Amino acid sequence: VSMEVVEHERELEIISSVELNGESFTRRMWFSNHSPALRCRVEGKAAEGYSVLLRLKADIHATKLSMDTPGGIIERPPLRIYNPTFWPLHQFVHIVDENSGRGFAVVQALPGAISYQENEGNGQIDLVAMRNATKETVKGFIGIPGNPAAGHERESYDFEYSLVFTESGDWKDNGIHRMVHHQIVDSPVTVDSPDVRVTAVKPASRGEGIIIRLYAPFIPEAEIAVEAPSLGIGRAFLCDARERDLEALEVRDGRVCFRMKGNIATLRVLTR
Repeated sequence: VSMEVVEHERELEIISSVELNGESFTRRMWFSNHSPALRCRVEGKAAEGYSVLLRLKADIHATKLSMDTPGGIIERPPLRIYNPTFWPLHQFVHIVDENSGRGFAVVQALPGAISYQENEGNGQIDLVAMRNATKETVKGFIGIPGNPAAGHERESYDFEYSLVFTESGDWKDNGIHRMVHHQIVDSPVTVDSPDVRVTAVKPASRGEGIIIRLYAPFIPEAEIAVEAPSLGIGRAFLCDARERDLEALEVRDGRVCFRMKGNIATLRVLTR
């Protein structure tokens, strides 16, 4: 594998290239002393009918995988029914060694799939980086109703992820859930808790005002404050997911102050 090392002002970039089934892949890794995360990217396209896995070896022996899901955090076994078992990776997974307490986390901006198993005395992590799955047919032309996917990839694309190493503690102790906040533009709404993020700001589909949706991987213990200086919040209501008002919320100096009762909260705010 050919490798190239490039020094930037604030980080070190390592570039390597490899060819699989006639397709070229470029892997980039960025090391920086300003971030605990090792940022990585794979660029390429899987050959038709193939999946390309990114395999990582780590001296970690674990019996469970801590992963986030759209409704919170769940612990999954390395194997269930299938060997290997590929679990849906929403945004992060944290794997902790049962003996030393050292951990290994994979963080992704987009959903994917991950497998973990013991192999030759070491932990082996497989990430699905690229897929080029054509539609399965019977005798080459009869479609299978349970497999509606029809197309295949014609262009190269990027698979981005980050690696984080932890000395001790679980995902919450190390703030792994805070490393998955990816915003292309600054949100007009801010929350004073780093564990709560804004997932949507939009005009209300039912009723008046602006709808703000919040998400936290666990229910915050303390009261949170939601602020939107550009909106000038005058009144606020807690709503259900269908934007029906449930109760009025306190507004202090333009900030909505309340306690989240679950992982997800929907607010309606009205300007002054």
